[in-house]
Amino acid sequence: MIHVIGAGSAGASLAYFLKDEFNVKIYEMKSDLGLKPCAWGVPKEIEEYIKIPKRVILNNIYKYKIYLDGELLVERSSKSPLGYIIDKREFLKWLLEGVDVEFSKYIRFRNRKPILNVRSDDIVVIATGYLFHRDRTWRILTVQYTLSDINIDSTVMEMWFSSDIVGYLWIFPKGKKEAKVGICGFLTYFELISRLNEFIKDHPQLKTGVIKKRETSYIYVGGINEELYNLDYYVIGEALGTVFPITGEGIRPSVISAYALARALKHATSFREEFEKTQIPQQISLQKQAVEILLKSDPNRRRSLLKILFSD
Repeated sequence: MIHVIGAGSAGASLAYFLKDEFNVKIYEMKSDLGLKPCAWGVPKEIEEYIKIPKRVILNNIYKYKIYLDGELLVERSSKSPLGYIIDKREFLKWLLEGVDVEFSKYIRFRNRKPILNVRSDDIVVIATGYLFHRDRTWRILTVQYTLSDINIDSTVMEMWFSSDIVGYLWIFPKGKKEAKVGICGFLTYFELISRLNEFIKDHPQLKTGVIKKRETSYIYVGGINEELYNLDYYVIGEALGTVFPITGEGIRPSVISAYALARALKHATSFREEFEKTQIPQQISLQKQAVEILLKSDPNRRRSLLKILFSD
């Protein structure tokens, strides 16, 4: 039996990859799926590991734009989708079809080890997200609004960076007349709220929108904690550190961490080696190093570094 603690992108994906060959049980502390705030964006590259079903796709993304200090820095478009905005809750439901999931189940930990009544040959996997990390230095806050009644291109996603902070804003379309507009960074809650409100007020396509929903959460951007490869249980997803520190992308690397662990369990190989074959840990490590430099830089140097990071 494989016991998975957490039914987010990593835990649900692991169940999906294993359910035809193993008995899998998932424990989820929340009462339903997909309750953590998320922009729901995934790049096309995720389909190297898992095919996204059409029924969970809200928007096909054909163009993305990256701004720096209000100026367009990068623009890329394609005739085929570059990525998707998905309904994360429906995506998780699809992944977990046929899987035994126990909701509202809080698993206690002692010295970071889960307290579970399992057999000696059972496998335990931690997929609890940022909550698993002791070091709060690299937990950063996100604030997100769902805006309705706006007139934006539903095939375009945008990210906005500023040289005076280490963080970013985003506009991810949701359907036709809505968007998830948020901010994340090394700032206080009130600083984030102030910047987000100012951004919306100054944006011609957003300022007339109606705030339909407000959400906030933490994400962990401290990179892969290599000590977690050496435990007598497995750790995947954001609990392992699979969030890209510069862009905050988390769904795809979490899914890929689950894919790597599934391969390791099926073929009796090393999880770390399987995961590093995907190059995701190495890419996350490079981004963390870049963030460490950005945090120590003044705005002028930060602007130069961001230009380099996003240059083609």
